[in-house]
Amino acid sequence: MVGSISRWRCRTPCRSRSRIVSVCISGSIQRSAGVSRDTALGTGHRLPSPFLVPADLSRSPMTLNQPSTFSRHVSFRLALGMLTGLVGSVASAQSLASLVVRGSAALAVDPAASQTLTAGQTTDGLGLIAGRPTVRPTRTEAAPDIDGRLDDLAWQSAATLTEFTQQAPLEGAQATEATEVYITYDSEHVYFGFYLHYADPGVMRANRVDRDTSFQDDLITVYLDTFLAQQRAYDFDLNAFNVQGDGIVNASGNRRGGPIPVPDRSWDALFYSATEIVADGFTAEMAIPLKSLRYPQRAAGERHRWGLQIIREIKGKNEENAVWAPMSRDVAGFHRQMGLMEGMTDFSTSRNLEFLPTFTAIKFGSLDTSTGGFVSQDTDPQAGLNIKYGLTSNLTVDVTFNPDFSQIESDRPQIEVNQRFPLFFSELRPFFVEGAEIFDFPGPVTFVHTRTIVDPTWGAKLTGKAGRFSVGVLTAEDEAPGNLDDISDP
Repeated sequence: MVGSISRWRCRTPCRSRSRIVSVCISGSIQRSAGVSRDTALGTGHRLPSPFLVPADLSRSPMTLNQPSTFSRHVSFRLALGMLTGLVGSVASAQSLASLVVRGSAALAVDPAASQTLTAGQTTDGLGLIAGRPTVRPTRTEAAPDIDGRLDDLAWQSAATLTEFTQQAPLEGAQATEATEVYITYDSEHVYFGFYLHYADPGVMRANRVDRDTSFQDDLITVYLDTFLAQQRAYDFDLNAFNVQGDGIVNASGNRRGGPIPVPDRSWDALFYSATEIVADGFTAEMAIPLKSLRYPQRAAGERHRWGLQIIREIKGKNEENAVWAPMSRDVAGFHRQMGLMEGMTDFSTSRNLEFLPTFTAIKFGSLDTSTGGFVSQDTDPQAGLNIKYGLTSNLTVDVTFNPDFSQIESDRPQIEVNQRFPLFFSELRPFFVEGAEIFDFPGPVTFVHTRTIVDPTWGAKLTGKAGRFSVGVLTAEDEAPGNLDDISDP
């Protein structure tokens, strides 16, 4: 259950600034769309997908012709409103405060976390289906060169995955194409190597498009649930032309006709990758910096245990999805059907510190109609600074002063005529994207919509996890004029 959020607004005429404070504790750049396309289909033509002969589904581990039983993940969600007042000289400012607490306890049933199990299936202590596949990556002392070729020594001793089954169109059937995945790591990165075979390379689909937009291509995707909380997972994907995609997969995210959720593409991470098209498919390498991830802090020698899923999409074969950890439509939830990646130790303890200074200058001028000359005015310089600091491996502080969002992707056009309700625009500004999923809850109500912070002069944010709880604190001062209590103010 989710409680109410208390809001306080000043009833005196508000001036040009407002202060917004949002606190959340919970238990749990996209580019332009108009781009040129370069299609690689082998023969250059889109061939009709061949008819697939159904496999022997009686051997499928996820398909049983027996009545289903149900099990529910126990959790509780408690929301409390907080009343925050401003005193003294800031009495004319507006303040919004909210506190949300969500954690694991044996108090109430969370319907969103319920699952359906086929006969004979049970869950382990983590909420995952028992018997999930497990991989233990090897540690490498010589990092592979990320060039798309799998000829480095690190791959020879890496953990190897080759068993893939279909999630669609024939659930539980063997994948129609061979897939090889290699996993290794060091103190700074987790490395993935891929060899995606095609019996007929002519069915391979790849386009040169912008980041996060290769929806119509054959993809290889890595999902990492670093906290193993079945609440969110990182998404990293590639196509044959090394077009990167990344995002956050929330447990409350929308599904695209099955148990594979649609990621939030507003999240962008730094990771390295390269691909090479070969005679029978393509190879790829991926290096994910640990600094781009949030994960539980571990002592020296203590082992990490993450959720892992790898999905290969083959669009030319009836939209086939080949998965490493078998998935079933009879089980509600994507995260609890992930496999396990464990045994990793001794990650670097260095803290992630990023500085992003900005400087802009605007010079105005006007035409003097009396003389016909051009009159220049003074230059208006503006400086700003963005700081990101990792307090721990799972807590991050973001601070911004006079941020410049002029280079952020503009909002996509929407039809504004005859709209009964206000339009919704996604958050694309980097400062507000970090940890945004903490403030997002299932349901039709948006408790914290950061787009209402229009022109912040400064802001600070703390996001991450503390034990079993996710923590989010956001405060900012908005310089955009307006009185929220004035109904005539658009």
